[in-house]
Amino acid sequence: MNLPHIAILLNWRKENNKSGLYPIHIRIKIGNQARYFKIPVPQKVKESEWSGHEDGWVKSSHTFAFEINNKIREHKNIINDIIKRSYTFNKTVTITSIMGQLKRKGDRHSFYDFMQQYIDAPPEK
Repeated sequence: MNLPHIAILLNWRKENNKSGLYPIHIRIKIGNQARYFKIPVPQKVKESEWSGHEDGWVKSSHTFAFEINNKIREHKNIINDIIKRSYTFNKTVTITSIMGQLKRKGDRHSFYDFMQQYIDAPPEK
């Protein structure tokens, strides 16, 4: 089984902007294929406030450091749950399945939200 590599990145495109505030992305890489998912955070982050260390990506000097670090942790946990499920059932992990779960809205344990998602984006088969 080919396990994905997960990285948390600030300004992955290396673009400069006037405000100096940049979004946070998760890079999911399996083999040679990589996809980026933008994490919805309350406020973008300056490079000086970015530490990049595990579980403390945003320094405490940022006003929303706790909320941003929790959002990153939540999204990493979703990805790790997908990997665990796939590994348990001996299925291959794909970037599309991970991205589908990350883009999913609503409660993952609610049948109503599941049906709404199924109606809006039915599976290919």
